[in-house]
Amino acid sequence: MPDRIAVRSPYRPAAAMFVVGWGANMFTPLLMVYAVALSDTALAVVFATAGAAFGPGTVWLNELNAQSGSSRSAATLTTIALTAGFAVGPLATGVLAQWLPWPCALGYLVHLVLLLLAAPVVWFAPETAPRRSAARGRSMAGSALRHPLFARVMLPTAPWVFGGVVAAIVVLPQNADLGEFEIAATGGLAALTLLTGVCVQPIAARTAARSGLGAVFVDGLVLLVTGLIIGAAMEVTHWTLLLFLAAAPLGAAYGFLLTGGLKLIPVITTPEHRSLVTGIFYVLAYSGYFWSILVNALVPVVPKAVSFSVSAVVVLLTLVPVRSRQARAALQQAPSRPEQACAHP
Repeated sequence: MPDRIAVRSPYRPAAAMFVVGWGANMFTPLLMVYAVALSDTALAVVFATAGAAFGPGTVWLNELNAQSGSSRSAATLTTIALTAGFAVGPLATGVLAQWLPWPCALGYLVHLVLLLLAAPVVWFAPETAPRRSAARGRSMAGSALRHPLFARVMLPTAPWVFGGVVAAIVVLPQNADLGEFEIAATGGLAALTLLTGVCVQPIAARTAARSGLGAVFVDGLVLLVTGLIIGAAMEVTHWTLLLFLAAAPLGAAYGFLLTGGLKLIPVITTPEHRSLVTGIFYVLAYSGYFWSILVNALVPVVPKAVSFSVSAVVVLLTLVPVRSRQARAALQQAPSRPEQACAHP
């Protein structure tokens, strides 16, 4: 849709739908028998709206950054903006739910107020791209999906962007003893994982500039293997300290892989079709959430420690296409600042 009607347009209805979704969630505890159905519906609205917003939002930020003449990396800015919300949200909500009244509603109320404050800014923000032809968009997007770097690098690594995150903040805490402050500790764990992803951005940027974009993916996968191995040890020993030791490399892996994926998008597509390819990347990245569902579903027959160990092996195998001769050759030809190479004149 953004490739046809420009990148700001989806944000206006998205802002309204976010308000509806979070507002409905805030009132579900009062509705008793209908609470579960309404909550599920409201969450579906929020998740669908988020999916519709992430792709255009990434492209919008990239184009605003390019038009301003900034020397900052658009991929780094996008990763920081996205991850800061993911990190601060659960941390703030955990604190509110642990120590303040209305634990089931106050977090939604704060989020709702912030959305209402942000809505006018989004509504009147400048547009950055004109309307485009849908047929030409599909053709150019198809050429991006046929690019060798899509199959060899983006496709195998994107699911691990959030696969590592859910390992740290969903699966591992299930067997950890977090004491009486479990809610706040869980929020803190999410913040630790995701803020680590923010803090590694300068390192990822220097790695891309010094060693090429391929090194960003390799470092991210190595960090992911490290976190999964520590996670497997935590599942065996149930030593809570290992939960936080695993969160750091898993969060760093998230930061490297998300940055690498966003930097790869301008390499394999053109600016006018970047939104669609960005959306595809986010779909692949969010498919990593199914990893936690699979691990928990297999618990009766496969212990979690085994699932973590097998996943580490799978990640190591992912290095094979990423480090293949064809992928390395294509990545070496990519500019160190690909978002500038594809920026609007």
